Amino acid sequence: MNPQSFDYRYSGGSLNADDPTYVMRQADWDFYNGLKDGEFCYVLNSRQMGKSSLRVRTMARLQAEGIVCAFIDLTGIGKESITPEQWYADIVRSLVNSCLTRFNWRKWWREQRDFLSPVQRLKVFIEEILLVKIKQKIVIFVDEIDRVLSQKFSLDDFFAIIRTCYNLRSNKPKYKRLTWALLGVATPFDLITNPHSNPFNIGNAIALQGFQLTESLILAEGLKHLTDTPEELLKAILYWTGGQPFLTQKLCWLVAKSNTIINQGKESDFVTELVQNNVIKNWESQDEPPHLKTIRSRIIYSPQSSKKLLLLYQQILRSGKIAIKKAPEYRELQLSGLVTKQGKYLKVYNPIYREVFNNSWVKKELATLEEAKRLSLGLVFTSSILITILVTVMRSLLLFQSWELAAYDLLMRTRPTETEDNRLLIIGATEQDLNNYGYPLPDRIIAKLLNKIQEYNPSAIGLDIVRDHPVPKEYLVGHKALNYHFKNNPKLIPVCAFDTNIAPPSASPSLQLGFVDLYDDREFNRQDDTIRRYLLSRSNHSSEICPSPYSFAWQLIYLYLDDKEIEINTIDNNWKFGSLITRRLEKRSGGYQNLDARGNQILINYRNSPSPQKIAQQIGLGDILNKKIAPTLIEDRVILIAVTASSVQDSHDTPYGEMRGVNIHAHVISQILSAVENNRPLIKWFTLWQDMVFIWVWSFIGGLVIWYFSTVFSRSIAIGILVVILHTFCWIMFTQGFWLPLIPTLTSLVTMAASLAILKQKKDINFL
Repeated sequence: MNPQSFDYRYSGGSLNADDPTYVMRQADWDFYNGLKDGEFCYVLNSRQMGKSSLRVRTMARLQAEGIVCAFIDLTGIGKESITPEQWYADIVRSLVNSCLTRFNWRKWWREQRDFLSPVQRLKVFIEEILLVKIKQKIVIFVDEIDRVLSQKFSLDDFFAIIRTCYNLRSNKPKYKRLTWALLGVATPFDLITNPHSNPFNIGNAIALQGFQLTESLILAEGLKHLTDTPEELLKAILYWTGGQPFLTQKLCWLVAKSNTIINQGKESDFVTELVQNNVIKNWESQDEPPHLKTIRSRIIYSPQSSKKLLLLYQQILRSGKIAIKKAPEYRELQLSGLVTKQGKYLKVYNPIYREVFNNSWVKKELATLEEAKRLSLGLVFTSSILITILVTVMRSLLLFQSWELAAYDLLMRTRPTETEDNRLLIIGATEQDLNNYGYPLPDRIIAKLLNKIQEYNPSAIGLDIVRDHPVPKEYLVGHKALNYHFKNNPKLIPVCAFDTNIAPPSASPSLQLGFVDLYDDREFNRQDDTIRRYLLSRSNHSSEICPSPYSFAWQLIYLYLDDKEIEINTIDNNWKFGSLITRRLEKRSGGYQNLDARGNQILINYRNSPSPQKIAQQIGLGDILNKKIAPTLIEDRVILIAVTASSVQDSHDTPYGEMRGVNIHAHVISQILSAVENNRPLIKWFTLWQDMVFIWVWSFIGGLVIWYFSTVFSRSIAIGILVVILHTFCWIMFTQGFWLPLIPTLTSLVTMAASLAILKQKKDINFL
């Protein structure tokens, strides 16, 4: 043989049966003898290990001895879109084309269609056609069996037929003439996946090892023109390839075509330099036809966890070898061809693999996997916008209304404590006063009280006691005395109510009246009677019962500020007290999404005094009448007069619990005066778009947490911290007068985190 014409074959496909470069291995004898003796055999190994060439050579040897050989190549059958009917028909076609060329299989297949399923037809074909028409021994070779593993329908029945052929040998002698040989990149565990079916546990596994030096000396024939010691040159090649058939053939070809004369003793150096320059260096561009790329793809796109395979391989790199365990990732790593079994251990197949797929490569691929598992920032951004829109729509449908108002109450109650307002004084008729003077309080007692108060020059007096008729009716002297105050005291504001039809005192001028109507939130929740907002003035004041357009609190605020020469007017339908503009409630204001916003309503910024029900100093009516107070308690203050005895019902729910009406009016007066004179903030809120931006920002942050953190624990901790930060931020802003959308934002944050976590978990599963 001319060494220079020696044709090394590594370009892919199987070698011809008489190819001079074919290396006979122990597997050739085991496979041939096993099939000749009628044993079911399977050769399951990684790609490019010479399985197809082994099949061609073995088929030729068996056929030379009169054994009929049929060949089924699943490469051309195993299409993902194929139906079971088509798949099993192709199996029969392959068998017929191999050994029954004159049989009209299509006609036979159609005749059986009405009675048998596709798998049953294959079974009948084997028993009633194949084994009847062929009297010799038959070996059916099935190559590329891993192609069936990606089918959308189960092929457990196909492998069950093969097992049945083996089991029927004891009952039906003709089955003793039939033998199956399976080849492919798979394990016996992959063939029948149904846990309720019997496993594929028949046949002999043929171990297909790499080339040994003594077996592959035929390859040295093509190296004789380069050196006097071709065996040494081949030995150096086998060192780098570990006997891997494809790589060995390729290196032999590279060495042979170099036409470089190699001195004795320099064989190893020459091969090392050639491997570094022509295989390892820039290996991706030189890997033609693909071999190293095939191994990489098998690892990265493995049906098992790519991460597990990489971590397992990393252990082998670090330790040199690891003990084999009965776990899927160990079998899959072997099928990749990257490692080989050596006794009870796995080790890297050869030095080429160790240098190409080194620790740096593993780290890079692990990082790439982690990055691939991460959700894209574009997805996070888009999802945050969609969730923000969804939450905003849900909010507009009042789905968060009750929760938002409850959160408002909680934020209100947890603010820092404030002192009582010393601009106000509440004079209450206690139980003792009612016992002393009677109930309702007589006109003469109220007139006498007003005389005493007026002596000390208050800024304003609010009489929160209904006086729409004389009390008592028969004592007109006291009634006249009280009417004198109503007519002539410009600092006195009596009350009326248009919703409950409470008339004002008949002698009081309409411009000195204040309505005391209070509004809860039962329009949103029948059980929510909490007072959170206050009607300062009404635009429609045509009530015949209570003609005043101004509230009780507004009138008293006006008198107090007017006394200090602070101007009061309106800007864009909002009241302006000095430089302070009170922003009126609109249909959509903060947590209110569909509010009846008629009139000039504001949110009540309750004063969080040690006892909010007692916003200002409070004394009994008798204390004034008996001159038991200092004049400074009244001078320049807003005085509110009301019945405070618990026997007279006048309680309303507030964020701080039950509170009498006079106290609620006092809170409103205090909040306006404190805002004008002390810059105490009023309650403000964002516009719709500002709310949406705020909700989106936190939704996006929640998405970033899921994007950034890889473990469930770290994500949970981070989201928990975000929830705390969000609540704290909303609380801090509330203390500064901003009512932020806490509940919708919290909903969007959690929804975003949960939805992306589920999506990421699904992506993680795809990598497992």
